[in-house]
Amino acid sequence: MDTFFLFSCVKNCGKILKFPAPLILILYLVSFPPFSRSDKVMQTVNDITKMPITISSYGPDIARAKKYVYLTGAAYCFDIPAWSCPYCQKAQSLGYDFHAQVYNKLANTLAFIAVNKKLKEIVVTFRGTLNMANVVIDLHHSIVSIDAGSTVLERGKSKDVGGSVMRVHTGFINATNSLYSEIVEKLGKFLQEEDDYEVVLAASVTLFRLKEEIQLPWDFPTPKSYSYFGYGTPRVGNQAYADYWNGQEMQLTRVVNKADFAAHAPSSLAGYVHHGNELWIMPSGEEKVCSKTVYEDEKCANSVASMANLPDHLQYWDVAYLSCAGADPVSTAKQFFIPVTRSG
Repeated sequence: MDTFFLFSCVKNCGKILKFPAPLILILYLVSFPPFSRSDKVMQTVNDITKMPITISSYGPDIARAKKYVYLTGAAYCFDIPAWSCPYCQKAQSLGYDFHAQVYNKLANTLAFIAVNKKLKEIVVTFRGTLNMANVVIDLHHSIVSIDAGSTVLERGKSKDVGGSVMRVHTGFINATNSLYSEIVEKLGKFLQEEDDYEVVLAASVTLFRLKEEIQLPWDFPTPKSYSYFGYGTPRVGNQAYADYWNGQEMQLTRVVNKADFAAHAPSSLAGYVHHGNELWIMPSGEEKVCSKTVYEDEKCANSVASMANLPDHLQYWDVAYLSCAGADPVSTAKQFFIPVTRSG
């Protein structure tokens, strides 16, 4: 899940109640029952594995979305390499093993790589907003060219669609830049030995750079295929960026839970447009498949935009994203303190 705009609510609530924003969040985690436990199981592993895994024309793949959601839940736990958190164990039961972690101390951004040898998948999952450093990145709300922050485009192909410049949220660019080189290094080493694997990513900007071979070393192997699965993802870029993805023949599944407020941010009035197929978890709990279109489908998540709320952003199916944080409030609190170094 990309909790990119989670703290806009926390920040405003803090102003109203005159409490520090971190304290508001910690109290919320501890006191709100659905997000302080993770043992509620809505579907069994057997249920998920028996689901059909293909939909015509690369439409949303429900079965795969219900597997990768456990990996996105694991991203918010504090000791991912141990692979022992509830969501890590659930992912492991589906055949996914921990492979590597990528962490940028300065930006406090994190991603990890899991491998499913049976299905020949390597999945790169990114943690969303969880700390003050992430909030600082999120505050860069402007929309910039897709190549912002790039240096030498060693194997770059094209960043434009029909002469239109692709632009994306500055925060996404900053977060991508903080982890990209190490992700490329670790993926490259794996694919040099196992190049028949599919690479699945939960971040479209990183996927764009990999697919367009931007800043890749000359010997970076080409995987069998690429796929994208996003959960609670805000709008990432402009119309040209959406057109690029909507023209790709690949699996693009963007999951929206009920009236998740993040799906409606940033505003389309600022030039942002969703991309890819939408899998909408309706208020009734049923899933609705919305086909890939250039413009956002008003019959899906946009139909409940007026009811947008925070709780729907924090739980997807049986994954409560902040359950690990709620179970370990001390580690959570530490995320909000930025070290201050004294000179002289």
